[in-house]
Amino acid sequence: MPIVPLSLGTGSNRARFGHAGACRHINCYAEQQSEDAKAPLMLVAHDGLTDFATLASAGVRGMIEVGAYAWTISGRQAFRVDQGGGVTSIGGIPTDGPVYMVRNRRVVPQVAIQSSGLLYVIDTGTSTMTQVTDVDLPPGSSITVLDGYGIIPVSNGRWFISGLDDFTTWDALEFGTADSNPDEIVRAATREGELVLFGERSTEWWRDTGDVDFAFAGGRVAIAEIGCLAAGSVATLDRTLIWVAHDGTVRIMQGYDGQRISTHEVERAIAAVSPGELTSTSWASRGHQFYALSSNSWTYVWNKTTGTWSERKSYGSDRWRGSVVSKLGTQWIVGDATLGKLYRMSPDATAEGSDPLVMTVQTPPSHAFPYRASVGRLDIDVIPGVGLNTNSAAELDPEMMVKWSHNGGQTWAVERRVRLGRQGESTLRAVLWRLGIIPSTGRTYEFSISAAVAKGIVQAGHPDEFVEILRS
Repeated sequence: MPIVPLSLGTGSNRARFGHAGACRHINCYAEQQSEDAKAPLMLVAHDGLTDFATLASAGVRGMIEVGAYAWTISGRQAFRVDQGGGVTSIGGIPTDGPVYMVRNRRVVPQVAIQSSGLLYVIDTGTSTMTQVTDVDLPPGSSITVLDGYGIIPVSNGRWFISGLDDFTTWDALEFGTADSNPDEIVRAATREGELVLFGERSTEWWRDTGDVDFAFAGGRVAIAEIGCLAAGSVATLDRTLIWVAHDGTVRIMQGYDGQRISTHEVERAIAAVSPGELTSTSWASRGHQFYALSSNSWTYVWNKTTGTWSERKSYGSDRWRGSVVSKLGTQWIVGDATLGKLYRMSPDATAEGSDPLVMTVQTPPSHAFPYRASVGRLDIDVIPGVGLNTNSAAELDPEMMVKWSHNGGQTWAVERRVRLGRQGESTLRAVLWRLGIIPSTGRTYEFSISAAVAKGIVQAGHPDEFVEILRS
């Protein structure tokens, strides 16, 4: 019984018009399989979240791991969070803008917090936080650290450096200027021993030269005519940097250049929102390296391992709830963008806190253009027998919801359901019958699983004896 394969796609890559293609991977991504597997790719759910700690009433704005703690800004409060989820309040900051946090090399490190032109420093030994009011330091826009120096960009292309391993001391003469182009510095970051200054239309790379008067004197090593659209889009991933460039493309830094990694769908989404909305974070999971870019109305996730994009949506929201991800010991901890909550992220978690993690796949168009096709059966190769020993009917005997669209996802047919199998039903097949006529415009299927069980789709297809091409 030969199969007419149904493509599941490689990621979210909707065409400009749905008629041309409406493929989406929501809360899931394609994972490469071995050459001995059934199919080259398998779709698996993104890592779920379990409750870890409760902080303030507002969203989590920043987080950094130092020692055995995650130092966290939630709302206007700063917290120390231990590896068991214990929370200690350590003070407040009177800002609501973006938060940038770095640490230095002290035996008992300092943590610097830059937000809305104000600088605060946490002494991690005493868990106390103080504001830096040094008149030699103008209001800054972000902060990074290199070779023990805190680096803060200010106005007119200037950037100041702190005392060595001391975020509380600043000298009015200890500054450099990014002056290759007449643009302001949008964000300062570091990449493996180099300072990276992202401007509005250009980027400069600097090194520590060890000069006794100014450590970075004569240290500019490269310039590129690629700027940064949004400070919040800059994130470190696998020893390099990713950001949204001034032309609205997402770039990954390679040498002293930026390679475009965004699709047209992602670029359309970026163009439709204010740059100030854009935030980003990154993490790793089981051999995959992820960069998440969010606005108020969407989250796209780039998988560096496969080079593909997917989407994340938390239940009841258009975007993912994660605002920042940080390591804490062996755990990945996620801050909630709107609630003062922290979660553990894990591939073994099958929900997001108390909310379902809904895995949804919209397939590329199935069609016989310019003809119609009559389809009598669809087989979906899911992970079977994933039901749990529980009193919850949804998890005891989980189902997949299936529907389809003939106009690129604008409208959908009535939903059908197919069982995934109770615990032990490891040979169950997911089969749908009597699927009607596919018009010449094609059909987009949608497969969705909301139950808190293991979720995965290997392949799908129509047995060819149940497919008839209608040439009239």
